[in-house]
Amino acid sequence: MNNKTNGFSTNNGVYPTVLITDDLCDCQPSGENRSYTYIDHSDDEDWLDEHDDNGAEYQIPDRAAFYQLMDDICMAIHNAIDGYEPGDDTTCDVQNAIYLLNDMRSFDLL
Repeated sequence: MNNKTNGFSTNNGVYPTVLITDDLCDCQPSGENRSYTYIDHSDDEDWLDEHDDNGAEYQIPDRAAFYQLMDDICMAIHNAIDGYEPGDDTTCDVQNAIYLLNDMRSFDLL
């Protein structure tokens, strides 16, 4: 039986893993001293063709880095909502980030 979660390079709960997903745009985590690695592929046409238009890659070495990424995404969502202005495209970015968090929860089987 394959317990692989969409977007991850290993079966559920197995580290290290690579998460390939859509670019989160306004909800992209930022910050220093992350234990995971973010690689932006949004301008790489060959990568996008090969990976179903997914433009971001996170290399996650261990469970602590996984939770740090989840926390950073939550903070990015908070900041995007806090800075929201009418007519902004933030709504779609927040929705995509929430969907990603749900996929991450499924991967780690909280």
